[in-house]
Order: sequence, then structure tokens, then C-alpha cells
Amino acid sequence: MPSKEAKAYRATLIAIISAVILLSLKAVVGVLIYSLSVVADAFDSLLDLLVSILMFFFLKHAALPPDEEHPFGHGKYDAVASLFQATIMVGFAGILCTEAMNKILHNLPVRLPEFGIGVILLNIVFKVMLIKYLFQIYKETGYLSLFSLVGNFKGDLYNSLGIIFALSVAKGLGIHIFDPLIAILIAGFFVKTAVIIYREAFHQILDKAPREIQRRVERLLTEHYPNIVGFHKLRVRRAGNSLQMDMHILLPNGLSLEEAHDLSEHLEKDIRDIFPLAVVVIHMEPEKKDVQGDLESKEAEHRESKGVS
Repeated sequence: MPSKEAKAYRATLIAIISAVILLSLKAVVGVLIYSLSVVADAFDSLLDLLVSILMFFFLKHAALPPDEEHPFGHGKYDAVASLFQATIMVGFAGILCTEAMNKILHNLPVRLPEFGIGVILLNIVFKVMLIKYLFQIYKETGYLSLFSLVGNFKGDLYNSLGIIFALSVAKGLGIHIFDPLIAILIAGFFVKTAVIIYREAFHQILDKAPREIQRRVERLLTEHYPNIVGFHKLRVRRAGNSLQMDMHILLPNGLSLEEAHDLSEHLEKDIRDIFPLAVVVIHMEPEKKDVQGDLESKEAEHRESKGVS
């Protein structure tokens, strides 16, 4: 069975090949019929190509095992790849808006819009199949960069419907302004998606705690481990598709070292059953006595022995 990294590589390679095919078709047709919305979609396919190549490079590094200089592994290459993707998207958005305004100001028409409609319909078929495949691989591997690609491709479908509308209006009614307007809308979607990717990538780089994962670990501790007196300093962070967590657990004072070790090992196994790529570090502590309560009890006993109320 292929590893998670191998599945991610293969999915990224398929995305690269698809992007090359769609980019070539849309670029040629968009330039020939002078449709800015089709050219914008070609830009989107160029973005997909560049991002997929970046993903292929960064995922290869993200899968490297820990070493002396990177004791926690290389998983955050995944977040860095997503930052590159978002930056490219913002750059393309600026180019599209500039060209769209130029076309609106000069009232430039679309030639042979039916060719554009045909290539965009083909694009929709490609993207639907690619979205289903990439999302399945994302669920299996957990790589944020694959999720970013899925989000980008989903946006492409809405873009494609808008382009078909614009070209249909140009063909049927001779109204050409919708073509650059759709290009501006595509640019707006680029910026919106980029903001989401920036946010998620920075959360991972800055080690924002994944609250839902922490809650699931807390439920596991409280509901399935009655021998654990308490726990604290539970910390979880993401690194690519892996999780790194550590915690302190309080164990009964009478527990032997062997029993405490077995309990800790069992807890680690249960956590990895839920999160297979988790790296878990557990610090065991003996149950703390109520020192202040003991002092107060001894003082009370001392006063009673002397007959003081």
C-alpha cells in the first residue's frame, strides 16, 4: 500500500499534468478570441501549475524525517508552500484587474465566443474529477497544501460558470462588458482564497492550538482513564500532516513505576489510534498531597491537645 507521502506526490503530479493541459487550451483560445475572462482562467491554470510544482517540491521536503537541525521534523514546509501559493494568487489578481480595467475603458469586444464556451465546458469536466480525487487524498493524508489546491479548484467551477455566462451574452446579445467584469470577479476570488490560505498557514507556523483536537484528547483522558487523577499542560500543534502533543498526567501515589509506564504507553497508543501521525510526549507526576490542608489539620490537632478552641 502506498504511503501517505507517496499518495500526496502522485496527487500533486496529476494536478501538474492537468494544469498543463488546461493552461495550454485556455491560453490559446483566450488569446485567439480576445476573451479576458478565458485568459483569466488560463492565468488560474498557470497558477495551478506553479502551485502544484511548488507543492511537489515542498511536500518532498515535508516528508523528511527529523534530524539534528530539525528535531520536530520538516512538516511546516507544507505551510510554507501554502504561503507561496497565496502570494502568487494575489499577484495574478493584480494583473487581472489591471487588464480588465483596460478592456472596459477601451470597449474591446470578444471574437468567436463559442470557442471559449467549449474550452470552459471541457475545463469544468476536468476540474470536477480532479476535485473529487484530490479531496479524497487530502482526507487520507491531511496535507494542508492539498486542501489549498482543492479550494482553488472549487473556486474555478464558479469562475467557469461566470465565464460561460459572459461569453453567452457576448455571443447572443453582443454585450461584451461582462467578459472583463468576470475577470475582475475571478481576481476577487483569488484574493479571498489567498486570505484564507494565509490565515491557515500562519496558524500552523505560529503553532495555534487546534482546539477540537485538544477537546478530543481531554475527553479520552476523562472518560476512559479513571486511574489518572488529573492532567495539565496539554499542548497540541500541527506540523504539516502530523500532530505534536505533550501533557503532564497525575497518577495515584501507590502506583508502581511499571504500572505507571504501562498506563502511559496505553494512553499513547489510544491517542495514535485516533490521530495516527501524532507524536506524543507524556510526563508522569505523582498525585500531589494537600500540603496546606495537612498543616491546618495538624495545627487544629495541636490546639485541641492543649484544650484551645
